[in-house]
Amino acid sequence: MATTTNERTKQLKENFMELHEKGWSIAKIAEHFNLSQRHIYNVLPEIAKENGVSKESLLAVPHKEHSTRSKTTKSTINPYEIEKSFDEMISQGKKIINNITSILQEER
Repeated sequence: MATTTNERTKQLKENFMELHEKGWSIAKIAEHFNLSQRHIYNVLPEIAKENGVSKESLLAVPHKEHSTRSKTTKSTINPYEIEKSFDEMISQGKKIINNITSILQEER
């Protein structure tokens, strides 16, 4: 049997704060509960009162917590390899500049 708007509103009221604190927007919450954004805006004063917060605070999307764990593996930096790579890039850049110069001189 299909969930009624009243049942979805009840679920919204019970779960809004948790989803809001996770950084969910009003639009995402509305979609999750299959309710219109307008309906949620109309219910916000009740949710705010029940949770002892202001309606305005519920309109702002809190920032999600950032993970402090590094997602890359730790590697060592070899300055000699960096210098070699840099020198190769400079050499390639000089070749490109020389080719461009040659082409421009031929066109004159």
